[in-house]
Amino acid sequence: LLLTQVALTLKKQFSLPITFRQLNEEYGTLDLLAGYLDATLPAETQSSHAMQSQPQVFQPQSFNYNQPNTTSATGNGSALDLIGQQLQILGMQISLLQANNQSAVTQNGQLSGLPPQNLNAAETENAQAPELTPEEEIEIKKPFGAAARIEKQSAQLTEKQANFLEELTKRYNEKTKGSKAYTQKHRAHMADPRVVSGFKPATKELVYSIVINKSKGSRVWDIDGNEYVDALNGFGSNMLGYQPDFIKNALIEQIEKGYEIGPQHELAGEVSALICEFTKFDRAGLCNTGSEAVLGAMRIARTVTGRSIIVAFTGSYHGIMDEVIVRGSKKLKTFPAAPGILPEAVQNMLILDYGTEESLRIIEERAHEIAAVLVEPIQSRRADFQPIEFLKKLRKITEDTETVLIFDEVISGFRFHPQGVQGIFGIQADLGTYGKVAGGGISIGIIAGKKKYMDALDGGFWQYGD
Repeated sequence: LLLTQVALTLKKQFSLPITFRQLNEEYGTLDLLAGYLDATLPAETQSSHAMQSQPQVFQPQSFNYNQPNTTSATGNGSALDLIGQQLQILGMQISLLQANNQSAVTQNGQLSGLPPQNLNAAETENAQAPELTPEEEIEIKKPFGAAARIEKQSAQLTEKQANFLEELTKRYNEKTKGSKAYTQKHRAHMADPRVVSGFKPATKELVYSIVINKSKGSRVWDIDGNEYVDALNGFGSNMLGYQPDFIKNALIEQIEKGYEIGPQHELAGEVSALICEFTKFDRAGLCNTGSEAVLGAMRIARTVTGRSIIVAFTGSYHGIMDEVIVRGSKKLKTFPAAPGILPEAVQNMLILDYGTEESLRIIEERAHEIAAVLVEPIQSRRADFQPIEFLKKLRKITEDTETVLIFDEVISGFRFHPQGVQGIFGIQADLGTYGKVAGGGISIGIIAGKKKYMDALDGGFWQYGD
């Protein structure tokens, strides 16, 4: 990965075509690389880049200090030499502090010789915050993804409504009293936003999760013995229902053999080959969750392209990492969509409207700074909207500009088609991310993609003895 980044930097700085393999096999030392640069680059290129690469140093006020002689009698770089050098550096630092105790701090509290900095954190935060319209101010306060939905204001009910709610609450509490008691018992020590999601003062006595202790197929049973049909099948992750016999038996067999963390497992290669067969991608990598897969795909895109910006679309969901919990403004500014996420975490994201010609225009104009376009091809919160022509145009633009097209199929993958949405739409992305269904009820994440991009993870294919 380091050599890949070095190759990209050389290409970006000097327009020099050099590969990871060349760095690994032909120019494995700084001297060899410097010789290659000296022989390849024109003299004016070398000098101009050398001048540009000189960092601007802010010099502190000069001072005098005595350098103690710490060279040992051996003069051979022994441990005593090293300790002596450290003491010499420490002495220099003390002298610097003593000499500049009065002059190093200016009237405004800045260190002399250093560029002025704004020390007011609040002002810095306000300066970074994007200007929002009234509509966007409302939008930013809405819960994002699976965040808890809570309303604190009481609603005014008619007498008829109040009577109905009272009767419903009585019947529901009686039927699920075990779940309600469980929730209250563990509330003090268990922090779970799902337990309070949907809270409203009027329905407070109804706000608790149904606690399940058994499942089979499409059905689940709670601790009160009530039977339910799970229409969502575990939020969509159990395409074959709960505990299908062939999956349960395979899990039991593997548990008896052992589940080792660290060593390579004998099934990993076979699973990767099957994923490539299904998705039509060249290579696949395994991880723990769909969120990890998306994070990995974004890193790959930035590594290979050397660019920073990732485009995503309003209404898409890409997991729980900070960078994708984001909303955009009409002025193409981004801001965090959940508390605790710093503005800096989303500054390299660009959020556009999904399926519009305007978004295609912006992507084409800013392609030189865009590493990847991250797409949830069929948005889970807008399943009726399937802009195939938009995606085909997007595929063409990303191909022409060498921008990575990532299809996030963590939700859609393997459900619509063995190849996911890509198989139905006839559009092959550069990278695809998968999860949920592929795990058969167990957490899993998958990154699959074209060799050009997946090779960033391990350097690509090679053979022993070559």
